[in-house]
Amino acid sequence: MRGRARAVDAARERALSAARELLADPACHELSLDAIARVAGVTRATLYNQFGSRSALLVALFQDLGRLMQAERIYTAMHLADPQQALSATLRESTRAYVRQEPVIRKLFALAALDGEVSREVARAERQRRRSLTQLATRLVASGDTRSSVAAAAALLAALTSFQAFQAFAVDSGPRLTERHLVQLARAGLGISKRKGTVK
Repeated sequence: MRGRARAVDAARERALSAARELLADPACHELSLDAIARVAGVTRATLYNQFGSRSALLVALFQDLGRLMQAERIYTAMHLADPQQALSATLRESTRAYVRQEPVIRKLFALAALDGEVSREVARAERQRRRSLTQLATRLVASGDTRSSVAAAAALLAALTSFQAFQAFAVDSGPRLTERHLVQLARAGLGISKRKGTVK
């Protein structure tokens, strides 16, 4: 029984890995179950048994992105003791997380626009991201580091840590310069002046 469970888990991981490989390929413009099955070395029937549909496979792929992006580093950054250091570190780690999986995220977002199930999962993850950022915004306001309201600060942080903001800057800048631009925008938008000893 355990051997069968391990085989099922292995087939699932091969399918997700194959889907990521295809999405990362610039030549890939459409993600079909047949293509995923071929790259994964499994049958189309196996994919249906594992996921039930292409939409469910894409949702599983999206849910697994957090691990591959090392999203836990973002949440650790948000909870640094000093709110200003937490702000800079959150923007830095968000940018680096996007760099790790940029082609896959970009294509998944494009697919979400055409797939209701994937779109709902993306929206759920976005609500969760915004809730976490609201906690950081609350700390910045409570510390007196910004005169913005919690709602306004959270909205700004959500915009600047979004994949769309990363893409907008990364087109013409490398990751390090993108990080710097986003931190500068956040500090300017929140009216935060640099304290001595604060990380850029």
